[in-house]
Amino acid sequence: MLFSTDRIKVCTSIDRNGYETYGKDFVATFKDYWPCDLVVFANGCSLDYDWCSRIELNTDYDLQQFLKTHWPNAGNHGLRVRSDGSMYIDYRFQAIKFCYKAFAVSSRNRPDCDWWIWLDADTVTKKKIDAEFFDSVLDENCVASYLGRKDWDHSECGFVAYNMLNGGKEFLSEFRDRYTSGRVFNLSQWHDSYVFDRIMDRFLDRGYKFKNLSEGISGLNVWPETILGSYIDHNKGPIAKRKLYNAAAT
Repeated sequence: MLFSTDRIKVCTSIDRNGYETYGKDFVATFKDYWPCDLVVFANGCSLDYDWCSRIELNTDYDLQQFLKTHWPNAGNHGLRVRSDGSMYIDYRFQAIKFCYKAFAVSSRNRPDCDWWIWLDADTVTKKKIDAEFFDSVLDENCVASYLGRKDWDHSECGFVAYNMLNGGKEFLSEFRDRYTSGRVFNLSQWHDSYVFDRIMDRFLDRGYKFKNLSEGISGLNVWPETILGSYIDHNKGPIAKRKLYNAAAT
């Protein structure tokens, strides 16, 4: 089935440091290769483009209240203490870091669309996004398309396509509620990918379907082995980002 690109919107969030390190390449390659609209939830950075939409993320009231309540607790930033008294950061409990993404993708200011696609800003599109891509990724019978990981305890949510005509709106409403209610802290992990999986479990129990783009693929870095890898590179993780930062600084 062919999908109308006029009814597909892609969104991401970028802060000031991220924009300078990798966001510029994300935006430039998106403009070159994507046939649909981009919505950027900007966190303290300006975007001087007239072809994409910019929404200031920090104007989100729910986000403001979440940060006001939970920012002061160092544990919500992932700080943990080892048995020997030394401290470290565990991403599994970085509720503050990952809440920006959760509030962006579930924004009540999103445009009307049939498909609402989240794409991490540390990605670079390298090939024209065509009908074959959309037909392979999107499924009108599913709430969302995502990257599952059979060898890890949560999915990889650098790309998620939400079907707003079949459960996507309800899913994102529940996603936001996990944070606004504080119930995210009742889970065993507090980042967006784990929250996504737990909500997906609830929807699956109710008979909804989801499309796992990485079905059967082994390992932690499943993206390159899926159809996404043929079109988009994902500079995921601190090592890849340090390389981008060093390249940008030279």
